[in-house]
Amino acid sequence: MTFDIKIKCRRGHVFAKELYPTKHDMALTLESNNNKTMRLHKQFCHLDIQQVKDTAQKLGVNVDDVNNKINCEDCKMAKAKQKAVPKKDETKSLTPGERLCINSSSINTRSAKKKFWILVEDQAISMKWSFFVNNKKDQVNPIIELIKEIHETTDWKVSFI
Repeated sequence: MTFDIKIKCRRGHVFAKELYPTKHDMALTLESNNNKTMRLHKQFCHLDIQQVKDTAQKLGVNVDDVNNKINCEDCKMAKAKQKAVPKKDETKSLTPGERLCINSSSINTRSAKKKFWILVEDQAISMKWSFFVNNKKDQVNPIIELIKEIHETTDWKVSFI
């Protein structure tokens, strides 16, 4: 297939090919309207019913007597939502060192040599430690060193991060 039509656009050109209906497309006129609408819905990348009707009308395919609802399993799966995860932790630790919370953010200054700031907070006593790293993947070593230091200098046991 060659794209022999050149259409000028704002940022350049788009190449196109003029297509003509085949016998397979003509079979749409013999189908029942509900099957025809579902088939067109899938062919037109799961458009809503009104857009399917408008496009079919422009193509000369009759889909007038169709209810306004398409029962498409693929569309139902795409619109399904996952259960929301709560942002707040309901089980707050009361033991120092048991649960460390980590937050990271980028630093947007020209003079900063390190690009990311890592904040570690003990959930029970709100003690905080800060680290600065070049990449997010570099945050592992400072946190491991912090946990080792907590174990060596205190009797706290870190259970959750």
